[in-house]
Amino acid sequence: MGKTDHIDLGKTILYLQELSSIDEVYKYLVEEIYRMMGGRGIVTLVDYDTEDDFWKLHAIKGVGNQMHKVIDLLGFDFRKIRGKIKTDFYYEIIKGKLVKVELNLPLFFGNKINKSSAEKVKKLLSLEELYCMAIRRNAKVFANISILTKPQTDTSNFGEIEAFIQHASLVIDKKNADIALQENERRLSEAQRIARIGHVEFDVEKGKVWWADMMYELYERDPKLGPPDYKEVMAYHSPTDVKALEKCISNAVTKSKPYDIDLSVNLPNGKIAYYHAIGTPVKNKSGKVTIITGTVQDVTERVKVKLALEKQNQFVETVLDNLPIGLALNEFDEGIATYINDKFSEIYGWPREDLKDINSFFEKAYPDRTYREKIAAQVKQDVASGDPSRMHWENIVATTKDGNKRFINAVNIPLFDQNTMVSTVMDVTELHMAKEEVQQHKEKLEELVRERTAELEQANNSLVEKNKELKHFNKLFVDREFRINELKERMKKLESQLGTSKDNDTD
Repeated sequence: MGKTDHIDLGKTILYLQELSSIDEVYKYLVEEIYRMMGGRGIVTLVDYDTEDDFWKLHAIKGVGNQMHKVIDLLGFDFRKIRGKIKTDFYYEIIKGKLVKVELNLPLFFGNKINKSSAEKVKKLLSLEELYCMAIRRNAKVFANISILTKPQTDTSNFGEIEAFIQHASLVIDKKNADIALQENERRLSEAQRIARIGHVEFDVEKGKVWWADMMYELYERDPKLGPPDYKEVMAYHSPTDVKALEKCISNAVTKSKPYDIDLSVNLPNGKIAYYHAIGTPVKNKSGKVTIITGTVQDVTERVKVKLALEKQNQFVETVLDNLPIGLALNEFDEGIATYINDKFSEIYGWPREDLKDINSFFEKAYPDRTYREKIAAQVKQDVASGDPSRMHWENIVATTKDGNKRFINAVNIPLFDQNTMVSTVMDVTELHMAKEEVQQHKEKLEELVRERTAELEQANNSLVEKNKELKHFNKLFVDREFRINELKERMKKLESQLGTSKDNDTD
């Protein structure tokens, strides 16, 4: 080739770099190689997918008006065929150089034609030799450039063609890197959009702020205005947050200390947002912090949920702290008390810090070893049963810190999936004492009743005897009266008889 051809090659390489896609590079590569061959030969480009282990024809140049005849001879449109990669052939063409290989058309067409058809095609197109060179498209796909020569093909410029393919390979590598970079940037941008996170840099020496695109969206600032200055950034925050942020920046600059801070933000729309800022100091060669780079993430929803949970927890704790019963929460696995309300501490007569875990609780509340072991064994057995109906204990005798005895009823509620045991207790000391007092009064009353009953029984017996005597005297009295009446009647009869007799004597 002459000097002009070398200049043309340089121009083609520069033109390759201007192409926007790998497919455009492929197309131009095939056409330019065909031009460099003076149009005397055939150029094909085949994609080899090493992951799927298949190849397919990507482009072909040089068959011209013989295409229909070739298709008729083959009996199919070879431009649409796919074939399985032959290992020997594959390893031969990936050496990065233009390699002469056997002109085996059945193999070239994926063994879809026989030798007879292959010879007819070879004769029709006047094919003599086959040269191949592979270039990488990406991690799994290679492109194979195949040059089929004819008798009039000049192979003396194949060195230039090989160099051109090598430069094209470099261009493709760069475009792959650019595509990968663009894809990474797209993914990063998409991830930042989804996570609502923006990148920010602060030039300490110049006092200038740089914002990534997402920062403008986060702070509702028109990108046309550019990034805000330091004072404008601080104007988004409350005086308290400004003070905290300035301290973070100062520590980053003077002590090279990274920061991690939550900030409230007054947005232009009047709403309040919550952002999480992370800053990392960057030093120059002299060890001086000149840049603070970091991220800002919108955590408004998370903070709102957190605030709502804190409010709810505060409400729940207020309710629990004011319950008329004692309540404690303990972890199953560690036995640590995670919450004890005031009433629980009051009922057992021990401060919270003395009841920090199950072991401490049992030792403090039940100082008598025998009784403690008995209660602990019973509780452990009932809890191990998993039966809530068994987790109810009455009239347990606990000892306060000052040595007083308390009678306590306890009910435990196991929350196995939350690794938590809910313990509720009631002080039934007064009730127990009242019951004992009632029992004593009852026993005393019963004794009085027994004594009075005995007295009444004795008096009743005396009355029975007296009644018997009265009955006897009454009977005597009645009999006496009856005899008196009989005598009176007899006397009346005698008197009557005597009167009659007198009258007769008078006559």
